Amino acid sequence: MGGGHWKRHGKDGELRELWGDASLSLRELARRVGMSPTGAKKAAERLGLGERPSPYGKSDEKLKELVARGGLSLRGIARAAGMSPAGAKKAMIRLGLYASSAQEG
Repeated sequence: MGGGHWKRHGKDGELRELWGDASLSLRELARRVGMSPTGAKKAAERLGLGERPSPYGKSDEKLKELVARGGLSLRGIARAAGMSPAGAKKAMIRLGLYASSAQEG
């Protein structure tokens, strides 16, 4: 049991190539290599590919910039970042940028 079947079909190179593409969801990546998302993730672990890059890179940078600038409410930050207030709040919490008393409004 294990990676033999995967290697026999030569898909490891294809998975390695697509693994770092943050624009692809895991589901889309798996579809392209002909596997289930779980199978693709397990194969990537066997290949030592590590974590996939965050698809949130650009919006994360924009949020960091807006929070650092200061003077904006959560609603203002969300509007400037092109996000919903709930989405901005969730991302800010994930990034450790959210202080509820300073941001609400």
